[in-house]
Amino acid sequence: MEHLHGNVASQGCANPNVYLQINPEQHQECFTRNKRDFVFQVMPKLNYDARRDYEAALQFYSQTFVEHDDGDAEAAAARGEGSGPTKRAGRSGVEEDEGGSDPEDHASQTSFFGAPPVARALSQQMKRDRDHYKRKVQALERKMKDEAVQNKKSFLVRMGEYVEYGNEIQLLHVDTESFVRGRRGCADEDNSCNKVELATHGTKEIYFKTLGGFKYKQEGDRIHYNDQIVLQNVSYGMYLHVTERFLKIDGLDGRVPETLATGMKKICPKDNDRRVPPNMYVPQCEVNLSSGKSKFMIQIYRYYNEDPDGYFVKGGDVVRLVHSEKGGFVHSDDKDFTNDGLAEVYIWNYKGKPSDPEA
Repeated sequence: MEHLHGNVASQGCANPNVYLQINPEQHQECFTRNKRDFVFQVMPKLNYDARRDYEAALQFYSQTFVEHDDGDAEAAAARGEGSGPTKRAGRSGVEEDEGGSDPEDHASQTSFFGAPPVARALSQQMKRDRDHYKRKVQALERKMKDEAVQNKKSFLVRMGEYVEYGNEIQLLHVDTESFVRGRRGCADEDNSCNKVELATHGTKEIYFKTLGGFKYKQEGDRIHYNDQIVLQNVSYGMYLHVTERFLKIDGLDGRVPETLATGMKKICPKDNDRRVPPNMYVPQCEVNLSSGKSKFMIQIYRYYNEDPDGYFVKGGDVVRLVHSEKGGFVHSDDKDFTNDGLAEVYIWNYKGKPSDPEA
C-alpha cells in the first residue's frame, strides 16, 4: 500500500474477508507470525463458463424437481401406497410402530396457519422432464471437470510469462487455495464500497485488470517487482481499495490509537502465538472495491533468511533517476541553453524505441 505500510492478508476459511495488515516493524517481516497469510499467486485469466452453467442447471434442478420428489413420496404415503405398516426409530433407539402418532411430530408437521399443504405428485411428463434434465446436469458436470483439467494445463503452459499492464489476472491465496473476488454487497466497515473476500472456486468476479500507478506506465509495458499498480475488478469496473481506518481491535482498552507508533506499543505483545488471530495484536484496515484508486506494490515472496542487501540502494551504485509523473530521465550534456558556460540539467522524454542505444 502507498500510504500505509502493510501487506494484503486473509485468514481463509474461518474469515474469508481480505484486510491490509500493518507491519509491526517495517522491513522486519520475519518476526510476523502469520506471514503465510500474505502470500498470493498471480495467475492468468482462466475460463469458468462450464462451472457457471453447471451451478445454474443444478440450482434449477434442485428447485424444480427435488422438492417435487419429496412431495411425490409424501403423496404416495398419504394414498397408502406402501408395503404395510412402517416403523420408525424411537427416542431410545428401538423401532416403534407408526400406528400411533406422536404429538410432537404432529405439531412439527402442522403449519402456523393450520394443516400443512397437500403435496402434489409428479406427473408422467414432469418425470420424463426430470430424467432428461438430470442427464443434462450430468453432462454439464463432465464438462466442468474437463474444464478444470484444461485450466490446469493452461496455467502450467503459461507459467513464467511476463505480466504486462492491461492484462487480466487472478489472485490466488496460496494458503487456502482461494481466489480474491469482489461482491455486489456492501463492505462490512465502509458501506460506500463493495465487499472483497475469498472464493473457493472461479467466478467472473475474480478477474482483475492491472493498471499503472503513474501516468508514464502504458498498457503493454512489463510489470516489475516493487512497481506501484492499480487493480480494477473487471465485473464491476471498481478498483481494489483500502479504507484508511483501523478496524476494531479485540482486547484493546480505550479508543483506537490515531498514530501507528502509539498503536504498536499498545497492541503488539512481546510473545504472540500463530493461532491467535492477527487482529488481536496488529492494526488492520479493510480491503474493498471502490471508485477511488489505491496503489499496491508487488513484492516477490522470499524466505526470511535470504539476504535482502541486493534489493536496496547502497552508496556507490550507478543509477538512473526517472520522474514519476513526467516519465522522463534526469539528463545533462554539453548543451548550454542559458549561455552561462554551464551544462544544463533537464528532464528528457525519449520518444524512440527502448532498444535503441540512445534510450
